[in-house]
Amino acid sequence: PRATAPPAPPRVDAAGIVLTILENAPGKRLGLDALRASFKRAAGFDLSTQALRQHAGYRGGKKLADFLKTVPDLERPDPNSVSIKQRDRSSAFEDVEPVGREP
Repeated sequence: PRATAPPAPPRVDAAGIVLTILENAPGKRLGLDALRASFKRAAGFDLSTQALRQHAGYRGGKKLADFLKTVPDLERPDPNSVSIKQRDRSSAFEDVEPVGREP
């Protein structure tokens, strides 16, 4: 009988964890050290590209900044912090024409 390989561990949604942490942060912004600490508590592994390759299937660049660039709606206001892009939703529908039937 052939030995079967153990099932692959489930892939962690690292980007989703980062976004959840920032959504709950004051001002939706954290310093990198605070983000790393929160991520390690939430995910159980370091926020590093080596750990992301192992646990989340990350295949990008070797720097953490390369991973952070892949997370949608994330911005780096300065080199030591990360935040969620603020969207102005007040005028989101101002220019939209009403949809109706032609007479």
